[in-house]
Amino acid sequence: MITQVCPKELFSLSRGNYYTQSLFTFIFFLFIVVIHLFSYSENCSISGIVLDGQNLPVRGAEVYCEKNLTGPLIQVFTDVNGQFEFQNLAEGPTGIFATTEGMSWSGVHINLPAEEHITGLEIVLLPSKSIKGRIVVPNEKGKETGIYGAEVDRFAILGVEKVAIPCSKLTPFGYKRVISDKDGFFMLNKIPAGQSVSVKITHPDYAIQTIENVSTEQDMKISLSKGCVVLGSVFTIQNSSKVKVANSDVTIKNTQPPYESICIKTNSNGEFTIRVNPGVYLCKAETEQLQSAGWEIKQIVNPLGENVHIQVFPSVKISGQVMDAISGEPVPGAKVSIEQGGKKALSLITGTRGKFRGKVVHGQANIKFEGIPGYSIPQPSQLKVVVRGKDEIVLPGVWVKKIDLLKIKVNISQQKTLTTKRSIVSILNPPQLGWYTGNIDNLLELKVSSLPNEGKIIGHIEIPEENTGNVFVIDSTDIQKVCELSLYDLGVVKGKITGRDEEPLSGVIVSCFMRESSENNEYLLWQILSSNEGTFFWKSVVPRKILIFRLYNSEGVLLWQSPEMQFSEGENKDFGNIIVDNPGINMGREMNLFEHSNYKSLCNGSEEVEKLLKGPSVLVFVDKVEIPIMQEILKNVKDILGSKTQVGMIVEKEIECNGINIPIILGQRPSLATTYWIDGNGRVFCETFGLPIIIK
Repeated sequence: MITQVCPKELFSLSRGNYYTQSLFTFIFFLFIVVIHLFSYSENCSISGIVLDGQNLPVRGAEVYCEKNLTGPLIQVFTDVNGQFEFQNLAEGPTGIFATTEGMSWSGVHINLPAEEHITGLEIVLLPSKSIKGRIVVPNEKGKETGIYGAEVDRFAILGVEKVAIPCSKLTPFGYKRVISDKDGFFMLNKIPAGQSVSVKITHPDYAIQTIENVSTEQDMKISLSKGCVVLGSVFTIQNSSKVKVANSDVTIKNTQPPYESICIKTNSNGEFTIRVNPGVYLCKAETEQLQSAGWEIKQIVNPLGENVHIQVFPSVKISGQVMDAISGEPVPGAKVSIEQGGKKALSLITGTRGKFRGKVVHGQANIKFEGIPGYSIPQPSQLKVVVRGKDEIVLPGVWVKKIDLLKIKVNISQQKTLTTKRSIVSILNPPQLGWYTGNIDNLLELKVSSLPNEGKIIGHIEIPEENTGNVFVIDSTDIQKVCELSLYDLGVVKGKITGRDEEPLSGVIVSCFMRESSENNEYLLWQILSSNEGTFFWKSVVPRKILIFRLYNSEGVLLWQSPEMQFSEGENKDFGNIIVDNPGINMGREMNLFEHSNYKSLCNGSEEVEKLLKGPSVLVFVDKVEIPIMQEILKNVKDILGSKTQVGMIVEKEIECNGINIPIILGQRPSLATTYWIDGNGRVFCETFGLPIIIK
């Protein structure tokens, strides 16, 4: 039997002391904009160590730093202890990668915050392999023929994080350019064994092409096409006239997979020419003193030539700092976005020093504070600033206060006899990833990562073994108060979904909403998918609340909804056969969603994969960037569910397994759901989104 609870964010329940000062909820000084002459554009640093596969330091390894796509590389070498350091770096996206003789490339990508000094970075070098490739184009007869002179501009290692190795920039350090021969063949060396890469190919007569998920176990073939010629220019306005800007860095980003970025400089006439595949692109340009006001959307479809003109404006740096109003300490992780001209110009995140910094153009800038984990959003949450001049704009400090712990006291009826007092709690609004556990004899104290922008804090508490629980509703302004609630016997809802022809409909999204009568808002409690037989079943329906059940197809189109209803304690509700007109849903699916032959082990061995697919287990579909946090979440889930239940992740692309200690398998997600619950017979008995509230 699997007992489950719904995700949202993992913190332990404890009775630790917390700030109770009520002098103010925050202090926020953003009404005066200060022009400051001091600039801290290049005082960041990164240091770390290069290790081999046995976790031993690598002496004399080459380590490179790439600060932007058009700038040169910085090279250092590790010392006798494998240590390296880069100083005087500017904030922003930064690539750090390393290699040594006989070993592959490896590295990390960092979004370096302002004034940040990152230490303890680890780069692990793996055995090296080579990939043989061939670049072809169609000839007059439509047959493929190899082409000379195509170049591997860069390749990216597809680990937990995508790390790019810019081959074309390595020539000053003794590396040869990777160029196809007269038959179109080339060899790409120093690829990590067992890892996949993406490869970007350039040729002056053909569109830039990127191929993804290339394995070291097979040769690759890349087919080029003429694409569309982009006839571009960068201009600014001076004395009411257009003036073209020479030596400007132009970035063109594809909005379709594989989302590659193309960089080029304008010539002495402020113009550039490049070939790209047809599609929709985001474009921007930048010089030291000029830049675009955000990304411009350009549709490029004309193979004979597409004119792309990018306007740039005078620009300056703008910076600030977010600090704790009680302790005065800097607050990391605060999300700051800046909009100009109705478009998002840039997004920033504060580092350990609480600093943020970016470049904005002259005119009005709208600065928004979008999210500060564990802290209240300052009010007002945004500021309008008039940007002018050449000197950096330094904003006064932004002071924020930690969100109080959410305190819950559970009242138990004298008529109820409980065999266990362990409760499982999840916060549903605002969504927080993870489960909380605690003894209901004690005051339950939960950390809340953020307060809702609209509505109230909504959460769910349950004792799974007793099938008792409730939903709590708390106004954000009352978070410092103790929320008292009783637990009730939970109900059951079930039904079957069919079309007019009585064929069962699988994969229908079954949703349960709660309507909060005091504010007439609706809150989503849970979602699951109908089974292969068109049935659905949920055993944790909260009584005494206004509930609405809805059915949606994969496009989010409403197919059916129930009237408002309230369950009594322990009530079982059978909707019977729900007939849906024009559902836009496939009639049935394969009975076995996880056919072993469709999945392979990536991390922690094939034996663990066998255990996962046989069950009982929880499998969560994740993107690469979600792996580190989901790993921690699933460790907590396993502690809650017990050692007999396995946990693991599914990814659709190969990743690097360094630092991963739970099973990960490779394969396609079999349905819309993100989470799959498998019983002891290897049968998927629930498909849901996130981690549902409770499954028994």
